[in-house]
Amino acid sequence: MFGLPAFSAAQFQTHAQKFFNVEEVDAGIDAARATTILQQAGHAGTALLAVTADRAFLLHSPKAIGTNLFGKLSLRQQALDVVQLHKCLLEGALKISEEAIRNQENVSYCRETAEALLQVRSGKAQIAFLMNAARMEQVRDIAFAGEVLPQKSTDFYPKLLSGLTIYALD
Repeated sequence: MFGLPAFSAAQFQTHAQKFFNVEEVDAGIDAARATTILQQAGHAGTALLAVTADRAFLLHSPKAIGTNLFGKLSLRQQALDVVQLHKCLLEGALKISEEAIRNQENVSYCRETAEALLQVRSGKAQIAFLMNAARMEQVRDIAFAGEVLPQKSTDFYPKLLSGLTIYALD
């Protein structure tokens, strides 16, 4: 996240507590430790790490909130970490509009944890959100229900078209 006027880690923590249980973790967390924390916390459900230049928070165990926030999304979709991130934290806590998110006005996406941490610590980003990948069961259940996954929620490699050119079809 970048370009947020008057961003404050303390304010973020206060707003995030409306949606999640929030635990402060070591602000000097490295990529390997972040991955381990997310994997362990993710066994029980949604788990996100929010890292700023000088603070880090583990957000877990989403709190029951009104359905207005999730609109017409099914419970299967609502259970995705990326949906919790977008609806609760980006839109709810940080007040970034769905359109701004879609247009990546204040949001950029990083595949690598170490790169996201570097962006925050170098001052290029105000806060980085780290999350576990959607589980294959979640992808399967949503697809079989005829529902869609949110933007940027899956990252399969190689992409279908490049896979067709890279791999022989025997």
